[in-house]
Amino acid sequence: MKKALLSPFSYNEAEKYVLDGQRMLKKRPKPSSKEWAMRTLSTVCFGLNKALPKKAKRYTPTRLTKKFSMLQIQTLFNLMMKMSGLKARPIK
Repeated sequence: MKKALLSPFSYNEAEKYVLDGQRMLKKRPKPSSKEWAMRTLSTVCFGLNKALPKKAKRYTPTRLTKKFSMLQIQTLFNLMMKMSGLKARPIK
């Protein structure tokens, strides 16, 4: 059986992710586009790293953006949200 490329959030991880997002939405001043982008990158890194073998090189936002295009990163993010039972929503 082939090892997964991306691992979803556990229930507790998903709950923390949602609560952190709610806190960000309540922040004043509102979080910048850069902060939301970093959250997306960090989320994808988390999902990729969770699926990697223990001794494998870990993903960081810098490594992620060097290895994947923005379209690939967004696709991975959307997939992780779907696998975790969450909806990826654009911030207005």
